[in-house]
Amino acid sequence: MPQGSYCSAAGITDRVGKARAADLRAKSVISHLPIFRCFIIATAIAITTFAPPAHFPLACAKQRALGILSADPPDSLAQATDEAAIDSLNAYWRHIDTKWYEPLTPQSLRPGLTEAMLDSVSQVGDRELVALLSWQYWRISLAPLARFDFNRCEGLRPGLAMHGHQMGGCGPRFEVGLSYGIADERVRWDVAAKVPLAVRGTRLGARAEKQIQLNLDAGDRVVSFAGRRGLMSQIDAFLFGSDPAMHYGRRDAGAALTWHPIPDADLLVGWRYEKHQPLSVATRWSLLGDRTDVPENWAAAELISRATATSVAVRIGALKMTAGAEQQLFDNADPLAADGTIWRLMAGLRADWLTPQGHEIALRGTWLRNDRIAPLQWRQWLGGSGTLRGYPERELVGDEASLISLDVRAGFDLLRSLHFPLLENLGLQPIVFADWGSTALTGDPPPDGATGWRTNAGLGLGRPIGAWGLSGHLRLYAAKPVLNGQSGRNWQFLLEFEP
Repeated sequence: MPQGSYCSAAGITDRVGKARAADLRAKSVISHLPIFRCFIIATAIAITTFAPPAHFPLACAKQRALGILSADPPDSLAQATDEAAIDSLNAYWRHIDTKWYEPLTPQSLRPGLTEAMLDSVSQVGDRELVALLSWQYWRISLAPLARFDFNRCEGLRPGLAMHGHQMGGCGPRFEVGLSYGIADERVRWDVAAKVPLAVRGTRLGARAEKQIQLNLDAGDRVVSFAGRRGLMSQIDAFLFGSDPAMHYGRRDAGAALTWHPIPDADLLVGWRYEKHQPLSVATRWSLLGDRTDVPENWAAAELISRATATSVAVRIGALKMTAGAEQQLFDNADPLAADGTIWRLMAGLRADWLTPQGHEIALRGTWLRNDRIAPLQWRQWLGGSGTLRGYPERELVGDEASLISLDVRAGFDLLRSLHFPLLENLGLQPIVFADWGSTALTGDPPPDGATGWRTNAGLGLGRPIGAWGLSGHLRLYAAKPVLNGQSGRNWQFLLEFEP
């Protein structure tokens, strides 16, 4: 190696010696200049004192300045200073590691619209703008499957609905439904309209609100009772003919005024006319079942009623509470009370909370009471779809009924996290739920059902669905009866479409 080169031993010794000599000369000069030394120290302290606390390098600069300008510190103090600096750096990186490996939250992700969602929203907005600019004041849409059904009193019933609303935030809206029962060869129809009568003035940037609204509806339709008709019951009726619900014909008309005195409260006063007619079985056809599997239809009480109703609704954050009363006057009182009058009292609550982790908590509660014996079709039935999901239809019946349901819907895709075959890419939401229901009966017992209370718990999976004019969630439930001597009963499975 050439002598005097940068990497030679002699070169290294020469440079180390020069550096040490220069360092000693600098210390000698500074030690003989106390004013200059104090000025440097004061400047370093001022810079690091008035700087923001988060500036870690300036704090280190202060320590260096104090260490360099002071007299030669003992070796033990220099080593302690170096160890303190190392500890500070280690703590700083540990803090970063902790934050890095923490689970992500919706706040961390800053949720927003995806490109596909933005594209869809843009298309809807473009259509609205085109309609406004071309002086089209009304927007009309069709839902081809909105009235589609299959039941043994009508058979296959194709039907559709037309929706319309006036362009703008607070214009009138209407809906017209039309269907045809192939087995009973009868057309059914229904119409409904919402007409704002007064709109509360709003400030710039605030949303206009309907202060007074008129609600109108009328129709000739088939109504089910003694069990709610969910998606699973419709599939059973079509495939095997085992429709658990009963049906009656109803012609009705009603009008109601809704007043919003404050943004979070509604007051409703209305009047209604109804005519009920019993229906017989029109078809015993099913795709895979036998004709003998189709049950008979219960005969509903034939009646004509006129009702006046009032209700109030209050919203407190995510919680909505309602209470109401309805007086029914019957033209033919038999077999009802001699005066042909029934009071119906009702209350309910509904809440949807979203946790910071993205989990949804849904609470539902309903209470209804008739003050005396009610017609068969107006009694309350619990069990199956939308009520006690761990029990069959018509498990409980009464003139008074209470129901509470609690659903916890997870904010993550468990099957995708577990890489579950065939299901990991479907976007299924895990659900945990529990239901409790109770009934009491004042009159003679109906053909089916008991009184008392029942409860169940279960699991489910759900997925949002939007197609053919339908918007909601498709959910599969598996529920098990528990408590009150019912724990030995089998699991119940329900497939439901919930708007």
